[in-house]
Amino acid sequence: MGLDLRYLVVTLVGVFLALALGMVIGGVVMGEEGLTARHDALVTHLEAEFERLRAENRRQRVEMEALREELVAGEALLQGMVGLAVTGKLAGQRVAVVATAGETPSDSVARVLRVAGAELISVTRITADIEPGDFARRVEEALSADDAPPRTLAEAVAGMLLHPEQAHRERLAAAGLVTVDGDYRQSPTTVLLLGGSRSASQARATEIDLPLADALRRGGLRVVGAETGGASVSYTEHYLRAGIPCLDHLDSPAGLVSLVYLVAGDPGPLGRRIEPPALLPRGDWP
Repeated sequence: MGLDLRYLVVTLVGVFLALALGMVIGGVVMGEEGLTARHDALVTHLEAEFERLRAENRRQRVEMEALREELVAGEALLQGMVGLAVTGKLAGQRVAVVATAGETPSDSVARVLRVAGAELISVTRITADIEPGDFARRVEEALSADDAPPRTLAEAVAGMLLHPEQAHRERLAAAGLVTVDGDYRQSPTTVLLLGGSRSASQARATEIDLPLADALRRGGLRVVGAETGGASVSYTEHYLRAGIPCLDHLDSPAGLVSLVYLVAGDPGPLGRRIEPPALLPRGDWP
Protein backbone atom coordinates (compact mmCIF):
# COMPACT_ATOMS: atom_id res chain seq x y z
CA MET A 1 0.00 0.00 0.00
CA GLY A 2 2.84 2.41 0.96
CA LEU A 3 4.70 1.59 -2.26
CA ASP A 4 1.62 2.40 -4.32
CA LEU A 5 1.16 5.76 -2.60
CA ARG A 6 4.83 6.72 -3.13
CA TYR A 7 4.55 5.78 -6.79
CA LEU A 8 1.46 7.97 -7.17
CA VAL A 9 3.17 10.95 -5.51
CA VAL A 10 6.26 10.59 -7.69
CA THR A 11 4.10 10.36 -10.81
CA LEU A 12 2.11 13.50 -9.96
CA VAL A 13 5.29 15.46 -9.19
CA GLY A 14 6.72 14.37 -12.53
CA VAL A 15 3.60 15.53 -14.38
CA PHE A 16 3.65 18.96 -12.75
CA LEU A 17 7.36 19.36 -13.40
CA ALA A 18 6.80 18.51 -17.06
CA LEU A 19 4.04 21.10 -17.31
CA ALA A 20 6.16 23.75 -15.65
CA LEU A 21 9.09 22.95 -17.94
CA GLY A 22 6.83 23.17 -20.97
CA MET A 23 5.58 26.60 -19.91
CA VAL A 24 9.10 27.88 -19.32
CA ILE A 25 10.35 26.57 -22.67
CA GLY A 26 7.29 27.99 -24.46
CA GLY A 27 7.85 31.38 -22.87
CA VAL A 28 11.53 31.37 -23.83
CA VAL A 29 10.89 30.31 -27.43
CA MET A 30 7.89 32.55 -28.14
CA GLY A 31 8.56 35.37 -25.79
CA GLU A 32 5.98 37.40 -23.92
CA GLU A 33 4.73 39.10 -27.08
CA GLY A 34 4.25 35.77 -28.84
CA LEU A 35 2.22 34.37 -25.98
CA THR A 36 0.07 37.51 -25.87
CA ALA A 37 -0.56 37.43 -29.62
CA ARG A 38 -1.49 33.74 -29.49
CA HIS A 39 -3.86 34.41 -26.59
CA ASP A 40 -5.53 37.30 -28.45
CA ALA A 41 -5.92 35.18 -31.60
CA LEU A 42 -7.51 32.38 -29.61
CA VAL A 43 -9.97 34.77 -27.92
CA THR A 44 -10.88 36.33 -31.29
CA HIS A 45 -11.49 32.88 -32.79
CA LEU A 46 -13.70 31.79 -29.89
CA GLU A 47 -15.74 35.01 -30.03
CA ALA A 48 -16.30 34.55 -33.77
CA GLU A 49 -17.36 30.94 -33.24
CA PHE A 50 -19.81 31.90 -30.46
CA GLU A 51 -21.31 34.61 -32.67
CA ARG A 52 -21.73 32.09 -35.51
CA LEU A 53 -23.51 29.69 -33.16
CA ARG A 54 -25.80 32.48 -31.87
CA ALA A 55 -26.71 33.45 -35.43
CA GLU A 56 -27.43 29.81 -36.31
CA ASN A 57 -29.60 29.47 -33.20
CA ARG A 58 -31.60 32.58 -34.15
CA ARG A 59 -32.07 31.25 -37.69
CA GLN A 60 -33.34 27.90 -36.42
CA ARG A 61 -35.77 29.60 -34.02
CA VAL A 62 -37.25 31.61 -36.90
CA GLU A 63 -37.62 28.44 -38.98
CA MET A 64 -39.21 26.54 -36.09
CA GLU A 65 -41.74 29.33 -35.52
CA ALA A 66 -42.62 29.35 -39.22
CA LEU A 67 -43.07 25.57 -39.18
CA ARG A 68 -45.22 25.79 -36.05
CA GLU A 69 -47.48 28.34 -37.73
CA GLU A 70 -47.75 26.11 -40.81
CA LEU A 71 -48.64 23.13 -38.59
CA VAL A 72 -51.38 25.07 -36.80
CA ALA A 73 -52.78 26.25 -40.13
CA GLY A 74 -52.65 22.71 -41.51
CA GLU A 75 -54.44 21.28 -38.48
CA ALA A 76 -57.15 23.94 -38.77
CA LEU A 77 -57.57 23.06 -42.45
CA LEU A 78 -57.81 19.35 -41.63
CA GLN A 79 -60.41 19.98 -38.95
CA GLY A 80 -62.44 21.99 -41.44
CA MET A 81 -62.18 19.17 -43.97
CA VAL A 82 -63.30 16.68 -41.31
CA GLY A 83 -66.45 18.73 -40.82
CA LEU A 84 -67.13 18.84 -44.55
CA ALA A 85 -66.58 15.07 -44.87
CA VAL A 86 -68.97 14.00 -42.10
CA THR A 87 -71.66 16.66 -41.70
CA GLY A 88 -75.07 15.04 -41.31
CA LYS A 89 -73.82 11.54 -42.12
CA LEU A 90 -75.10 10.08 -38.82
CA ALA A 91 -78.29 12.07 -38.43
CA GLY A 92 -80.54 10.56 -35.77
CA GLN A 93 -78.05 7.94 -34.54
CA ARG A 94 -77.27 7.41 -30.86
CA VAL A 95 -73.78 6.19 -29.96
CA ALA A 96 -72.60 4.69 -26.68
CA VAL A 97 -68.86 4.31 -26.00
CA VAL A 98 -67.49 1.44 -23.92
CA ALA A 99 -63.79 1.95 -23.15
CA THR A 100 -62.84 -1.65 -22.43
CA ALA A 101 -59.20 -1.01 -21.45
CA GLY A 102 -59.77 2.09 -19.36
CA GLU A 103 -58.95 4.59 -22.11
CA THR A 104 -60.95 7.82 -22.11
CA PRO A 105 -62.39 8.99 -25.44
CA SER A 106 -61.04 12.37 -26.49
CA ASP A 107 -63.21 15.45 -26.89
CA SER A 108 -62.64 15.10 -30.64
CA VAL A 109 -64.71 11.90 -30.69
CA ALA A 110 -67.76 13.60 -29.18
CA ARG A 111 -67.24 16.61 -31.44
CA VAL A 112 -67.04 14.65 -34.69
CA LEU A 113 -70.10 12.57 -33.76
CA ARG A 114 -72.02 15.75 -33.01
CA VAL A 115 -70.98 17.34 -36.34
CA ALA A 116 -72.06 14.13 -38.10
CA GLY A 117 -75.50 14.46 -36.53
CA ALA A 118 -75.19 11.65 -33.96
CA GLU A 119 -75.64 11.90 -30.21
CA LEU A 120 -73.07 10.50 -27.77
CA ILE A 121 -75.44 9.30 -25.09
CA SER A 122 -73.10 7.51 -22.66
CA VAL A 123 -69.47 6.63 -21.91
CA THR A 124 -68.67 3.52 -19.85
CA ARG A 125 -65.06 2.92 -18.81
CA ILE A 126 -64.09 -0.53 -17.58
CA THR A 127 -61.34 -0.21 -14.99
CA ALA A 128 -58.10 -1.66 -16.34
CA ASP A 129 -55.63 -1.41 -13.45
CA ILE A 130 -57.15 -3.82 -10.92
CA GLU A 131 -55.17 -6.96 -10.06
CA PRO A 132 -56.85 -9.98 -11.77
CA GLY A 133 -57.71 -11.80 -8.52
CA ASP A 134 -59.23 -8.69 -6.97
CA PHE A 135 -61.01 -7.95 -10.25
CA ALA A 136 -62.71 -11.37 -10.27
CA ARG A 137 -63.68 -11.04 -6.60
CA ARG A 138 -65.25 -7.65 -7.14
CA VAL A 139 -67.21 -8.87 -10.17
CA GLU A 140 -68.56 -11.85 -8.24
CA GLU A 141 -69.54 -9.70 -5.27
CA ALA A 142 -71.11 -6.99 -7.44
CA LEU A 143 -73.18 -9.36 -9.54
CA SER A 144 -73.65 -12.27 -7.10
CA ALA A 145 -73.09 -14.64 -10.03
CA ASP A 146 -71.34 -17.96 -10.40
CA ASP A 147 -70.32 -17.45 -14.04
CA ALA A 148 -66.73 -16.79 -15.11
CA PRO A 149 -66.10 -13.22 -13.93
CA PRO A 150 -64.85 -11.60 -17.18
CA ARG A 151 -67.77 -12.90 -19.24
CA THR A 152 -70.22 -12.01 -16.52
CA LEU A 153 -68.89 -8.45 -16.52
CA ALA A 154 -69.19 -8.27 -20.31
CA GLU A 155 -72.77 -9.46 -20.20
CA ALA A 156 -73.56 -7.04 -17.36
CA VAL A 157 -72.18 -4.08 -19.33
CA ALA A 158 -74.16 -5.20 -22.37
CA GLY A 159 -77.24 -5.36 -20.17
CA MET A 160 -76.66 -1.79 -19.03
CA LEU A 161 -76.96 -0.65 -22.65
CA LEU A 162 -79.64 -3.06 -23.85
CA HIS A 163 -81.92 -3.00 -20.80
CA PRO A 164 -81.84 0.37 -18.99
CA GLU A 165 -83.99 -1.01 -16.18
CA GLN A 166 -81.25 -3.38 -15.01
CA ALA A 167 -79.56 -2.37 -11.75
CA HIS A 168 -76.07 -3.64 -12.63
CA ARG A 169 -74.76 -0.16 -13.33
CA GLU A 170 -74.86 1.11 -9.75
CA ARG A 171 -73.31 -2.06 -8.30
CA LEU A 172 -70.49 -2.17 -10.83
CA ALA A 173 -69.70 1.50 -10.30
CA ALA A 174 -69.80 1.13 -6.50
CA ALA A 175 -67.33 -1.78 -6.78
CA GLY A 176 -64.92 0.40 -8.78
CA LEU A 177 -65.21 -1.86 -11.84
CA VAL A 178 -66.63 0.78 -14.16
CA THR A 179 -67.13 4.51 -14.35
CA VAL A 180 -70.31 5.70 -15.99
CA ASP A 181 -71.29 8.98 -17.58
CA GLY A 182 -74.34 9.91 -19.62
CA ASP A 183 -77.94 8.90 -20.09
CA TYR A 184 -78.41 5.12 -19.77
CA ARG A 185 -82.16 5.41 -20.11
CA GLN A 186 -81.73 5.71 -23.87
CA SER A 187 -80.83 2.70 -25.97
CA PRO A 188 -78.00 3.32 -28.46
CA THR A 189 -78.13 2.42 -32.13
CA THR A 190 -74.36 1.79 -32.24
CA VAL A 191 -71.77 0.92 -29.60
CA LEU A 192 -68.16 1.99 -30.04
CA LEU A 193 -65.69 -0.33 -28.29
CA LEU A 194 -62.67 1.79 -27.50
CA GLY A 195 -60.02 -0.90 -27.08
CA GLY A 196 -56.26 -1.02 -27.24
CA SER A 197 -54.22 0.05 -24.28
CA ARG A 198 -50.88 1.37 -23.08
CA SER A 199 -50.87 -1.09 -20.20
CA ALA A 200 -53.67 -3.65 -20.18
CA SER A 201 -53.10 -7.30 -21.07
CA GLN A 202 -54.01 -8.34 -24.61
CA ALA A 203 -55.98 -11.22 -23.10
CA ARG A 204 -58.54 -8.61 -22.07
CA ALA A 205 -59.69 -8.41 -25.69
CA THR A 206 -60.92 -11.98 -25.65
CA GLU A 207 -62.12 -11.91 -22.03
CA ILE A 208 -64.24 -8.77 -22.28
CA ASP A 209 -64.37 -7.17 -25.73
CA LEU A 210 -65.46 -10.16 -27.81
CA PRO A 211 -68.10 -11.49 -25.39
CA LEU A 212 -69.38 -7.93 -24.97
CA ALA A 213 -69.58 -7.40 -28.74
CA ASP A 214 -71.38 -10.71 -29.17
CA ALA A 215 -73.94 -9.88 -26.46
CA LEU A 216 -74.58 -6.45 -27.98
CA ARG A 217 -74.99 -7.83 -31.50
CA ARG A 218 -77.37 -10.49 -30.19
CA GLY A 219 -79.37 -7.59 -28.79
CA GLY A 220 -79.59 -6.00 -32.24
CA LEU A 221 -77.00 -3.24 -31.81
CA ARG A 222 -74.30 -2.35 -34.31
CA VAL A 223 -70.78 -2.66 -32.84
CA VAL A 224 -67.62 -1.00 -34.14
CA GLY A 225 -64.14 -0.97 -32.63
CA ALA A 226 -61.46 1.70 -32.49
CA GLU A 227 -58.19 2.52 -30.77
CA THR A 228 -55.74 5.40 -30.76
CA GLY A 229 -52.37 5.43 -32.46
CA GLY A 230 -50.60 5.46 -29.08
CA ALA A 231 -51.91 2.05 -27.98
CA SER A 232 -49.02 -0.32 -27.30
CA VAL A 233 -51.39 -3.31 -27.10
CA SER A 234 -53.63 -3.54 -30.16
CA TYR A 235 -57.04 -5.23 -30.24
CA THR A 236 -57.80 -4.66 -33.93
CA GLU A 237 -56.78 -8.13 -35.12
CA HIS A 238 -59.04 -9.68 -32.47
CA TYR A 239 -61.87 -7.45 -33.64
CA LEU A 240 -61.36 -8.29 -37.30
CA ARG A 241 -61.28 -12.05 -36.67
CA ALA A 242 -64.58 -11.68 -34.81
CA GLY A 243 -66.09 -9.68 -37.69
CA ILE A 244 -66.14 -6.34 -35.85
CA PRO A 245 -65.51 -3.35 -38.17
CA CYS A 246 -62.64 -1.39 -36.65
CA LEU A 247 -60.00 1.27 -37.12
CA ASP A 248 -56.85 2.47 -35.46
CA HIS A 249 -55.39 5.99 -35.17
CA LEU A 250 -58.64 7.36 -33.81
CA ASP A 251 -56.61 10.37 -32.64
CA SER A 252 -55.97 11.55 -36.23
CA PRO A 253 -58.33 13.55 -38.51
CA ALA A 254 -58.54 10.62 -40.95
CA GLY A 255 -59.33 8.32 -38.03
CA LEU A 256 -62.18 10.54 -36.88
CA VAL A 257 -63.64 10.60 -40.39
CA SER A 258 -63.29 6.80 -40.56
CA LEU A 259 -65.13 6.48 -37.25
CA VAL A 260 -68.15 8.27 -38.71
CA TYR A 261 -68.03 6.11 -41.82
CA LEU A 262 -67.75 2.93 -39.74
CA VAL A 263 -70.77 3.87 -37.66
CA ALA A 264 -72.61 4.54 -40.92
CA GLY A 265 -71.56 1.13 -42.30
CA ASP A 266 -68.68 2.27 -44.52
CA PRO A 267 -64.97 1.74 -43.68
CA GLY A 268 -63.83 5.22 -44.74
CA PRO A 269 -60.16 6.10 -45.28
CA LEU A 270 -58.67 4.16 -42.35
CA GLY A 271 -61.32 1.68 -41.32
CA ARG A 272 -61.26 -2.03 -42.02
CA ARG A 273 -64.67 -3.59 -42.44
CA ILE A 274 -65.53 -7.27 -42.50
CA GLU A 275 -69.08 -8.45 -42.87
CA PRO A 276 -69.99 -9.96 -39.50
CA PRO A 277 -70.17 -13.75 -39.62
CA ALA A 278 -72.86 -15.77 -37.94
CA LEU A 279 -72.70 -15.11 -34.21
CA LEU A 280 -70.33 -17.50 -32.51
CA PRO A 281 -71.64 -20.05 -30.00
CA ARG A 282 -70.86 -19.00 -26.46
CA GLY A 283 -67.36 -20.03 -25.42
CA ASP A 284 -66.02 -20.29 -28.98
CA TRP A 285 -64.24 -16.93 -29.05
CA PRO A 286 -61.32 -16.62 -31.51
